[in-house]
Formats: sequence, structure tokens, C-alpha cells
Amino acid sequence: MHIHPIENTFGFGPKVEVVSITSLLPVRSNYHQASESQDAHLESPSVMQNLTPDILREIFSYCLPSDFSDPLSRVAPFNFSTVCWSWRDFVLNTPSLWASLDLSIYHQRCRDEIINASAPCADPIHTNCSKILYAWQRWLELSANYPLDITLDIAMARAPTAIAQIIRMSFQHQRRWRTFCVDCQVTILNPVITSITYAFDLPHHFEELNIRIINGNYQAFCGGRYRLDLRSADHVRKLIIPNARTIVSLPVTQMDRLTELHVFEIDMAALPCILRGAPNLAIISVGLRGDIYEENTPRIVLGKLSHLHVFMHRDNMTSLSQLLALLLAPSLKDLRLLCRYKEELPESNLWTTLKEFLERSCPPIEALELNSRGGRYNLGHRVASKTMSDEALIGILEGLPGLKRLHIQGSIVTSRLLSALTRDRSETSGGVLCPLLHDFPRQGDQDVLDLYQDKRKLTSLEE
Repeated sequence: MHIHPIENTFGFGPKVEVVSITSLLPVRSNYHQASESQDAHLESPSVMQNLTPDILREIFSYCLPSDFSDPLSRVAPFNFSTVCWSWRDFVLNTPSLWASLDLSIYHQRCRDEIINASAPCADPIHTNCSKILYAWQRWLELSANYPLDITLDIAMARAPTAIAQIIRMSFQHQRRWRTFCVDCQVTILNPVITSITYAFDLPHHFEELNIRIINGNYQAFCGGRYRLDLRSADHVRKLIIPNARTIVSLPVTQMDRLTELHVFEIDMAALPCILRGAPNLAIISVGLRGDIYEENTPRIVLGKLSHLHVFMHRDNMTSLSQLLALLLAPSLKDLRLLCRYKEELPESNLWTTLKEFLERSCPPIEALELNSRGGRYNLGHRVASKTMSDEALIGILEGLPGLKRLHIQGSIVTSRLLSALTRDRSETSGGVLCPLLHDFPRQGDQDVLDLYQDKRKLTSLEE
């Protein structure tokens, strides 16, 4: 028998070759064992595959993105769908994972020379607007009919068309809103944003509206009007519209969960209806427009109201007096009546009405700010010795023994009022005015502050 010699596979001698082959045999055996183990593992459900839907939903919710500027394959829950078939099926069929949308784009992320409407998006990570728009559309599709939590925070010189489309698209889904928070500031007027209809028919499940849109010139856009329908929004917690006049359709529903109301300007015809249906309001910040048309309007009791800020101008003095005459707020701690414009308010019975409101409510006021005009006077402005408002204002301060912070500005600041504030008992009923007062802000009329400080020093020396 002719025996063929062993082929020298490795290029070494026979002994070396035998040793090499022998050393490879255990590796081959381990490979077969690992393959069998892997096959068995693939055939049986893994630990992650055995997680219940509730646990998966909780895990995934913590991984959702804060913005949509990255490529889709890197963003949750898109990237979860590539792990295994069970995860993909779960992710694509769980609308709640897609119901939270959050987009933030600022000047430093979209440079003017890049985001020009006629220029391509040069930076694929920060300014690829088409991908951001696609992601937003896909998110809305996969959220099915689930209530939406939308947050848009945009500050740009010029908004690309894709970004403006995102804003308009979000408004088109308002019947699905649960929370809708938008802060959009665009320096150059965008026609897509201008074309949006700012009318909100808020659904039953709606909870929070916080919207500020500045499209082009701020002052021009503040003239815009928002229309608000609250007939179904009985779950609403916050209404914040800081830069537009708001017209509310009547009637309004009972809103027991409403705790904050911030509106740039609202009609007095609707405000009493809102307040009467929201007994748990804690913070009110409003500008008023128009008058109350109802006669014999019943008292409005807001037992939890702690902050009341009202913005005034000469055309709504009557509205403010009507509002104060209606209110009863026994828990009020922070009261501010602020003049929105630089012109001085005319003499009126407003301060007497305010005094009656405070006497009726007996609130524990700690901070008080009263302005009869906005802005600042020139340093040469002379303080009047007294005005018609002195009696009412001194009476107000006499009824606020717990007052700690005070700011009064405008012609209502007189020498007589300052004398009373510096503990001149001859100007009061005999007691010390505001004994806890420690904060007289260093703003407003410099000569008023100087006079106040001089009187405090003189009083301290006399004591």
C-alpha cells in the first residue's frame, strides 16, 4: 500500500503540524458547543422578550428624545424597533410612546447663513430641517389618536419652511392636545406662521395651554387675536397666553382644576364667567378689556388665590374697578396693579375700590405693587405734597400689618404718603404703618427713593 505523505499545510515540519492541529481541536469543539447554545437561546424567549408591556413602556418612556435633530435610526423609539421582532411589534403598536413631542431649536443651532430659505441645510445634525419635519410627521402618524403632549421652543432669525410647517401641523392636531406649550420667536415674518388660525377649541382631556408666538415685529404681532373655546375643557390646569388679546366664547365649562390664568388681554365680559367656574385658581395675571355687561353680578369667591397681577391703562380703569368690586380673595399674598404704558393714569375711584376690596377680603398681603404709570420719570420730577389718592392708599397700608415688600410708582407717590411710610404717626391713625416692611425696591423715580431714604434716616435719628 502506498501511503501518501501528509501535505504540509502550514509550511512546517510534520511534528509541528501535528501539534498545531491538536491545539485547534478544543477550539473546534467549543465552537460547536457555542453554536448549539446560541441556537437554543434563539429558540427560547429572552429575558428582555419576556418583559411585560407595562415594564417595556416604562423603560422606553425614559429613553424618548428631547429633540428630533439626530438621524432617525439613532432616536428612540425608532431604534428600539431594530432590536428584535417582538420589540418592533410592541413599539409600532404602542401609540403612547409616540404621543410626547418635544422640539427645541435656537439661533446657535441654525445659523442665519445656513437656514436661509434658498440655501440647503449644510449641517446634517443641527440643521437638516427636512429630516426634522419627517420625524415630526412620523411621530404624529404613529401616535394614532392618543392625546398629545407637544412642546415647541424655537428662537430663530428666519424660520425655514420645514420648521414653520411643523408649527402649523401641530396646530392642526389641536383636538388631540393634552398639553400644548409653544414659545416661538422668529425675527423675520414667516408667511406660513401668519396663515395659522389661532382659534382653540380645547377638548375634554386638555390640561395645559402655554403659547407665545412672535412672528416678525413683536408690537405688531401683539395686536393679533386668539379665540378660545372652553365649553369642553373641564380638565384644564393652566392657561397662559402672554402676548395676544384673547376672546373667549361663552358659555364656559366648570374648571375645578384650573390653578393658573395668564392672559395678555381678555374681555371683561368673559372673565367673571371663567373666575366663577374656577374656584381653585391660585395665580391670576391678566390685562383687561371692555366692561362687564351683566347687572347684579354675584360675588366671586376665590379662596385659594395667592397672586393677583392686573395690567392697567386709562381705557380699562372701569374694568379693573368692576373686577375688584366682584372679588373676594381671603388668601391673597401678592397683589400687583401695574400700568402698562408710560402715560399717567387719570384720577379715579380705583384706589378707594381697592381699599374696599382689601377690607372685605382681609388677606395676608406680603407683597404690594401699585403703579399709576409705567416706565420711569426723569430725575427732575418733583413729588407732589398730596393727592386725592392719599387717604385711600394710607388706609390700604394701615390694613396690611404683614406687608414686607412694597413698590409704589407714579403720581400716587406723594410727600404725605412717604411720610406715613417712614412712621410719621401724624399721617396715620396713630399706629406704625407696615411695621414689617423691609423691601422698598431700588427702581422707579430716583428722587422718590432719595426722599424716602432721607425720611427713614431722619426718623431713625429721632427715635
